Order: sequence, then C-alpha cells, then structure tokens
Amino acid sequence: MLDIAARLHRGTAGQDRLAVDACDGRLLIAVADGAGGLAGGSRAAEMVIELARAAFRRSSATDWQQVLFDIDGAVHADPNAGETTAVVLEVEDGEVFGACVGDTEAWHEVAGTWAELTEGQRHKPLLGTGLASPIPVAHRQLGSSLVVGTDGLFKYGGRGALASLSTVGDAAAAASSLAAAVRLRSGAWPDDVGIVVARAAPGPALSAVATECFPVSGVGLGVLVHRGMNGLSPGSLLGFSVERPDGTQVDARGTIEYARRSEPGPHERVVVLLHGLGRADCPPGSLVRWLSGSAC
Repeated sequence: MLDIAARLHRGTAGQDRLAVDACDGRLLIAVADGAGGLAGGSRAAEMVIELARAAFRRSSATDWQQVLFDIDGAVHADPNAGETTAVVLEVEDGEVFGACVGDTEAWHEVAGTWAELTEGQRHKPLLGTGLASPIPVAHRQLGSSLVVGTDGLFKYGGRGALASLSTVGDAAAAASSLAAAVRLRSGAWPDDVGIVVARAAPGPALSAVATECFPVSGVGLGVLVHRGMNGLSPGSLLGFSVERPDGTQVDARGTIEYARRSEPGPHERVVVLLHGLGRADCPPGSLVRWLSGSAC
C-alpha cells in the first residue's frame, strides 16, 4: 500500500501539470513541465496529462516509451500547443516502470540510498517538436520512497533535500518538506514547482488520492478514490481531511457511499460523499484522509 501526496506551486509561468490516477490495482504518476518562453507550454503539458491518463485506462500492458512518442506527434499537430517535458510512471505489484523526456526527474530510495529513475534521459528535443526521443524507465522494484518533480524542484536544491526525507513522516510531510527546501525567503517560488511523493505505508492506509470529483445535488461533492479506504464502513458518518495539491487543507464530514471490490484483496474503488464541499475544495490529485468515525 502506498501513501501518496502531490504539490503544485505556481512561480511565474504556471506551466507545470501533474496527475495521480489509479485503476485495477495499478497507479499512474504523470508530471509535465511546459517549456517556458514558448507559447503553448501549458497546453502541451495538459495534453501529456490527458493522453497519459487515457492510455493508462485503456491498457494494463502499456508501452510508455511508445505512448510518449505518440504524444509528441499529437502535441506537435496541435496549433495551440508548444513543448513540454514528461515523466510518466506506472506502479504495479511493487514494481515501477515508465518513460521520460526533458529535465523533469524521478528518484526512489532503496536501502537508504537515492537513485535516479530518469538517469540518461534526453533534455531536448522536447515533446511537441515532433522530434522527441523519450527513453524507457525499465521495470524495477519500487523503493521505500518515490519522488517525481519538475526542474522547479530539482534545479533549486531539491536533490539535496532528498536525503532528509528518511526522518520525515508521511508522504504529505515529505512533499511539504521538499517544497519548503526550494521556496525563497520572500515566500515566492523561483519557478513552477510540481512534486509527487509516494511512500510505503504499513498496513491498510485510511487515505487515498482523489481521481475524479463531481457535484452531488443536495449533499456536496462526490469524490472517487481508489484503494486505501477499504477499512471504512459504508453508510457511516465519518470525519475527513482533504489536502489539496497546493498544500492547503479543509476538513469535512462525509460518508462512504459506494464500494466495489475490483479484484481479491484491498483494491477497491470508493466514492466518498463530502458534505457541503464543492469542486474547488477537492480537485483531482487531492489526498483524502479519514480522521474519525466508524471503521470496520
């Protein structure tokens, strides 16, 4: 079971994009950084996220290098899109694999040592040129911690902050620690900063990443999550904390309305009804945590 947190802080360009998605026991992490100084960078990054999620949901045997080649062509053909980096990782059965291009990086910790998963990637040409050369991230056992970040993290000291994460508690605290390491004294950000942290969580974690959010008339917000809420009783009034990708939080009462076991084991798709909240309170990528109430 993984504990996951995401952060997205806007510097000047606002061209970083990220997504965390889950389907049938598999996890997707996609991070893209639209090229600054070029028109359409944000659109290019958005296309990476959209097309990577579509590929992830289409197949459980995804060739991510080929997906990025295809995305390069699609972005290049869009007159409103510029260029972008991309790291796309899939986690399944304790293994991580994917593909990458540009200077967005992924690192994982194995036995106390950090290793770069994206080592050797080509910084240019980027996706959107029609000439990009993404490289595969080969299958390997996932370490105890995984960090994916844009150059706003790693260019401004994020690598040095990785070593301190072993003393930080959960994924949310680790993501906040990394963000704090690159924030300027003025409180501003030197660049857009996109971060996803995944850490091994002992036992059945009562938290999950929101993959979809939709309004529910007369109630508030329905939030689809995958895995992590399998210890909660449907129908009981519960307390939840929602941690948004920008690090802000909101508390709410809610119920587990629907659960479907997609396969043997704790891999469930669950809808959490959060009373009185709207889309802005819990955008996709938010971490939903159970705080109090009935549990099985």
